[in-house]
Amino acid sequence: RSMTQQPTLFAVEDGQHSQVTQGGASANLEKGNSHAIEFFYEATRRGWHIYAPVFNDGVAADCVGTKPGLPSILFQNKTGTIERGRPGYGICASRGSTVKRPYARHDFDVLAAYLADRKQFAFFTYDQVAARKMIRYNPEIHFKPDNWELLEQVAAIKAQESSSIGQPMS
Repeated sequence: RSMTQQPTLFAVEDGQHSQVTQGGASANLEKGNSHAIEFFYEATRRGWHIYAPVFNDGVAADCVGTKPGLPSILFQNKTGTIERGRPGYGICASRGSTVKRPYARHDFDVLAAYLADRKQFAFFTYDQVAARKMIRYNPEIHFKPDNWELLEQVAAIKAQESSSIGQPMS
């Protein structure tokens, strides 16, 4: 496989995945990542079109989401873990299996953390996660989970940024 080859994508439509281009199942599906699939389903219910790479050769984002009239945004899917003796959740915000390293700004726009005991998601912008390897989230202290409006806010900010790039300076 050449380095310039684009990953094969599949789309999630009405809670079902359908092939967009040639290829096998998503890497997320192969790993059995039910929380990523739950995100795909919930996002499509809210009008997002979700695309996931089939292979992860250097691709940090787990999926890309688009909504009509908004630019696409990159998602990183994680699971919030309840830790004994600590309120809230620990969320791994790093990449790599043996050597953990923080994500870079271009790796994702929104981190989607699934809170299994609540059956909800908590969304974080890259700036909220910054370059940390682990984040703590407590819904009693921080924002409430299921903050789906953040996705549209991030996409709207990206739209403003991209339109201002093409504007001549005064």
